[in-house]
Amino acid sequence: MVGTRFFVRFLGLFSVTILARVLTPEDFGIFATGALVLAFFVLLKEVGASEAIIKSETVTKEDLDTLWTITFILSLVTSATLFLLAPVIAAFTKEPRITEILQVMALVPLIDCGYSPASSMLVKNFQFKQEFVLKFFDKFVRVIAIIILALVLRSYWALVYGALIAAFLGATASQIVMPYLPRFTLVKRKKFSSFAFLAYCRGIARYLASSADEFVVRASEGNQIFGVYHVAKDVTRVLVAELLEPIGYALLPAFVKLKSEAERFKSALRITVSVYLLASIAISIGIIAVADEVILILLGPQWALSAYFLSILAVGAGCVSLGQINQQIFIANDQAKSAALFAGMRAVCFTLSTVIAGYIWDTTAIAIAFLLTSILVLLVELKSIFKITGDGYKGYKYFIRPLAGGMVMLASVNGVATLVYDQPLLVILIAKVLIGSFSYGVTVYSLWRLAGKPKGGEHALMERL
Repeated sequence: MVGTRFFVRFLGLFSVTILARVLTPEDFGIFATGALVLAFFVLLKEVGASEAIIKSETVTKEDLDTLWTITFILSLVTSATLFLLAPVIAAFTKEPRITEILQVMALVPLIDCGYSPASSMLVKNFQFKQEFVLKFFDKFVRVIAIIILALVLRSYWALVYGALIAAFLGATASQIVMPYLPRFTLVKRKKFSSFAFLAYCRGIARYLASSADEFVVRASEGNQIFGVYHVAKDVTRVLVAELLEPIGYALLPAFVKLKSEAERFKSALRITVSVYLLASIAISIGIIAVADEVILILLGPQWALSAYFLSILAVGAGCVSLGQINQQIFIANDQAKSAALFAGMRAVCFTLSTVIAGYIWDTTAIAIAFLLTSILVLLVELKSIFKITGDGYKGYKYFIRPLAGGMVMLASVNGVATLVYDQPLLVILIAKVLIGSFSYGVTVYSLWRLAGKPKGGEHALMERL
């Protein structure tokens, strides 16, 4: 699953690299405003169908049809509401061009209904190869389409039409891999009503937690600064979030199967937490170390300010991604209410902190508020995970070696930067990545050996290496 998301996001990164040179920060700012609104309305139709399918011990045709029917009804309401409210939203954002953008993009929720509801069975049945083919084909075709549109249209409309094409191609690809013709029925609605409601609440809460800072920046800044901030946030999703979150999605069916074996389940959770801390801290701190080079090489000098925001947002994005993995753990442990509760807590904390920061200070303060809040909420959330594993407060020991490795990596990279500062950007980036990776790996491995090679993330990784 990580490999799948890596290739998908590599294509996405390639797309952003091209688009950032064809379109302007103003174009990205206008489209990002529409995309931010669309993302909220799309959530209004999400009832956790995929998670419900993976979590169920047995899945019948009636189950799939019922989940599709609920989603279809909500999609109709969502599309109609977005189309009618588009002028109001445009007036609120003080951007009249948003009206037409939203009315066109209102078709996306309806097109999404074409997705095969049976495609979630791929993950449930551990058919990850087919999932890889589906995601890779879907992303490859849509990236090519968006780049061609951008080269032809040279405006934000390339991104708008690209979103429609992406939705259509995604639905088509899912039907090719897992053909399924759903039937309109609500016969199994009682089976999924409670889970669907909690998933609905979690979805909205996750959206607020991940987008609150962007809403505040959009309200206080113009299209250009918002476009710069949005691109920085999007790069964190590409380089951090999208590489970490698939871990939880892939492990959900495994955790469900392990649930009946208490000790194996606890052991699996300990290894998972240890591994994702090792990965997230390495990636997040690594992004801080190379933010300038990454932005200048990928996007060009006109996006230099994005590197500043990227260096602040990277760790926060890593913490939010770990929160998504924790959500899967709660769901697998039959704690859907806990998952919804923590998602709600994230939404409230992120919204309050970023609104206060934006009202009193500036965009930099909003980014810092996002960073600090994400760290604090993750620490609280992990306490509940450690309660499941039986570690309690001792579970925080899993932070020690990754954090030590991260600090050594940052110091090593800064040392390299002073030696190769007059070299081409690509040479500097490669040198930083090689030295940073080596110093992180050596530090963590050495501390693990000094600790007596305890079983956990390092042990699991060494076994696989």
